[in-house]
Amino acid sequence: MTETERKKKIDRLVAQMSLKDKIAFCTGANFWQTKTFEKYDFPALFMCDGPLGLRKQENTGDMLGINDSRPATCFPAEVTTASSWDPSLTEMIGRAMAEEACDQNVGLVLGPGANLKRNPLCGRNFEYFSEDPYLAGKMAAGFIRGMESEGIGSCLKHFAVNSQELKRFTSDGIIDDRTLRELYLTAFEIAVKEGKPATLMCSYPKLNGIHASDHKELLTDILRDEWGFEGMVVTDWGAMNDRIEGFRAGCDLNMPGGSNYMEKAVKAAVENGSLPAECVDNSVRRILNLVLRAEETHKKWVADGRKCDYDAHHELAKKAAIAGAVLLKNNPIDKGAALFKSESLGVDSFGNESVGAVIDESNGRDRTVSYENGPVSVGKKILPLQEGTKLAVIGAMAKNMRYQGAGSSHINATKLSEPLDFLPGAVYAAGCEERGDTNEALIAEAVEAAKEAEVAVVFAGLPGRYESEGFDREDMNMPEGHNRLIAAVAAANPNTVVVLLCGAPVACPWADNVKAILYMGLPGQAGGEAIADLLYGRANPSGRLAESWPFSYEDVPSSECYLNCSKHSPASKTQSLKRGLRGKLASAGVKAPADGLPKVAAVHEQVEKRTACPLGIASVRFTTEDALYEEGIYVGYRYYDKAGVKVRWPFGYGLSYTNFAFSDLTVMTADNEVNTRPLCTASEDTGVETTSGTTDSKMRCRLSVTVTNTGNRAGDVVVPLYVAAPAFSSDTLHRPLRELKAFEKVYLEAGESRTIFFTLDDRAFSVWHDGGWVIPGGEYTIIVDTPDASATPFSESSHKTGRLTVPIVIDGATISAPAWQKGSFYETCAGKPQQAEWEAMLGRKYEPPKKPVKGEFTMESTVEDMKDHSFVMKIMYNIAVNKVAKRFDGASDEDNPEFKMFLASSVGGPIRSMQISGGLKDGIMQGLVEMANGHYLKGLWRMIIGR
Repeated sequence: MTETERKKKIDRLVAQMSLKDKIAFCTGANFWQTKTFEKYDFPALFMCDGPLGLRKQENTGDMLGINDSRPATCFPAEVTTASSWDPSLTEMIGRAMAEEACDQNVGLVLGPGANLKRNPLCGRNFEYFSEDPYLAGKMAAGFIRGMESEGIGSCLKHFAVNSQELKRFTSDGIIDDRTLRELYLTAFEIAVKEGKPATLMCSYPKLNGIHASDHKELLTDILRDEWGFEGMVVTDWGAMNDRIEGFRAGCDLNMPGGSNYMEKAVKAAVENGSLPAECVDNSVRRILNLVLRAEETHKKWVADGRKCDYDAHHELAKKAAIAGAVLLKNNPIDKGAALFKSESLGVDSFGNESVGAVIDESNGRDRTVSYENGPVSVGKKILPLQEGTKLAVIGAMAKNMRYQGAGSSHINATKLSEPLDFLPGAVYAAGCEERGDTNEALIAEAVEAAKEAEVAVVFAGLPGRYESEGFDREDMNMPEGHNRLIAAVAAANPNTVVVLLCGAPVACPWADNVKAILYMGLPGQAGGEAIADLLYGRANPSGRLAESWPFSYEDVPSSECYLNCSKHSPASKTQSLKRGLRGKLASAGVKAPADGLPKVAAVHEQVEKRTACPLGIASVRFTTEDALYEEGIYVGYRYYDKAGVKVRWPFGYGLSYTNFAFSDLTVMTADNEVNTRPLCTASEDTGVETTSGTTDSKMRCRLSVTVTNTGNRAGDVVVPLYVAAPAFSSDTLHRPLRELKAFEKVYLEAGESRTIFFTLDDRAFSVWHDGGWVIPGGEYTIIVDTPDASATPFSESSHKTGRLTVPIVIDGATISAPAWQKGSFYETCAGKPQQAEWEAMLGRKYEPPKKPVKGEFTMESTVEDMKDHSFVMKIMYNIAVNKVAKRFDGASDEDNPEFKMFLASSVGGPIRSMQISGGLKDGIMQGLVEMANGHYLKGLWRMIIGR
């Protein structure tokens, strides 16, 4: 069926359907399917979770990964594939998942996730790509292209500003327009324009006071009218708020099905003219288009006699795990003498060799280290391991690898390769329990194994109970048992390698005491094979971090406002105020007293005289369930660069078993539209080319850089290109020091050179200002990070150190600094953002939502909110807890991520969400809310009339 024929069929069906059927069609039939009506003769669409693999539940459905699903390939999580910096890889994964969808009769896969990693504690970070919107958007676009190329719909999620799990059903994302546009929407914009997904999923949280499902500006004005999205919008499961406003906003499909939530109200609104009938018709058309397209895809799959090669997909999962692995540290092997321990050699802040010795590498990989008492051979770096190395493999994760996330991305893998099975001859010691706990006996066994080995490899990270959909981490720590184990093994054997398996950055207090660290993220079902190949050098590590790894949580720019509604808040109000004031004092040129907050406050008056922005000395951070994006655009490296805060491993960092050299960065004009000062003449127009920005943006300039593999083995290398804004002055708009605007991953044989081309468009230089994209004019700097420079802290004064740079003059507008900017966090990134200056940037006063009391409860209220005010809700709460506990042998287990998810999704979700997810008819929950407010007869009446 051609698109024209499909359109005609849709027009005919819409004309035939009654208003009641149209409205009903826009709510699913059950947990995973759309409705079908025998009288109209169109099929149902089956959808399932992604994006790590298919999670098709054919019998009992759930959104939390509890019930069984059909076997499917479990690919590495996005935390791992993002570190590959290779959109062609995610495209291959998307295509492979589409083939499995065809094989399993699935028409829509819920993925990928393009939300930004704002904070390392987000429990779902493993399912998102990056802290950088450009990288996240490009990786998501690749996945979408692959899936859509096979005729299977992809569903980009969660739109938008959904960067925490805590209170995700009820929280409000409060964010300024510039931050929203430059960071949190940009990833989605790139993915929509370049990937062209069939579907987009709206998120749970509100955005600036408006539910995502009701947000016309988000779903129609921006998504459809501005970005050109033509597909269907589906709710996250249970995220629909007001069904009338949902239709008006352009939210098409309410999932899961089973309920008739607000259907009578919608029908009445159309009939009385308050809701245009075309709003419902447009939603019906978009759903039907997806349904009919899926039917055509599956008919063609069967007619062509195609089969799904799950074995080939397992090999692809292995390739992806290797491509996304990041070698964080790789120091020379210690041959036994105390002289060669890392503290003797000296290590830098990234855990690599520093200037503690004079090192001669003239003999290839073998090294001679010269000390006062003469040279001694140290040998090659510890990785890759030599075949035949006497190996001790330590850690429960070597035998039961943490390879995937929890919740809706939990996949029933077709096969699973455990690391221990691919490290034959190694002596194994558990060292800790699967939950991450340990004891003296387990530690002693591990130490004994380490002492007898030439090299000890410890597997550690985060067990599943530490990170999952539905809740956030309380801190950046690994289990204490893992930290104790690594420390003990490293003390017993200086040649210790750590393999990290976790979905987000963790604190690494032992980093300086081990020889090598290999970060695998969550590597999928073929992770065991991939790890073995990397350790023994059968594959070359080429991944680069897609997010910064801070030394401690206090270094994170949002540490004092993220999850600040409960015990999860890591910083006290006093410390928050003190740090903010000290930052203010530093930016104002006043030396802060060293002996506490009272004297810091005493200099408040003189600072006020020097700055246009008040310090807000009396402002104390309050608790709130909302997500306050106080750090603005300074997320990840944008903050660490400008603030001069050192991190353990920076964004874009990663080591290799071979070496690369970058040279000849050249910038050319695009139709003579800009003035440039090229370093040299343009190279011959051959090689790889990458375009920055969005597909509808005007091209500004073209650049080239030469990449050479100077090592002795083949390998991939990432070539990242940043744009640095013109030099800052106090009267210009604040900006990050640099931003990623293009990248390319290149494979080179030993000794091979290649020229890479980049094209930069208007968006590469633009900021969001006064409701549109504007280019501030001035002299920009194009920066290409070399592999060595990626480990060097970036600053305005030292950004040329080890990096390729070239200036380029861009004509543009002059944007004056707003009055509130002077002396603020946003101008200097000193200290942490404060409430008052954030509100000045936001342009309004923020008032935290008040907890409702009896008489004020609505369908937005939760059972958890109401249970202390209402006997009815207390009963419901106990019923819900007992029902959840029954899934776990009748016990409440707060350490079990599945238990925590279920509980948060039931008693912690709005009553309306309970109705939708529970498949309950209108009137029941509405009546219970009336009863909770003390109106028992009114509640009973609403139950009877069903509204």
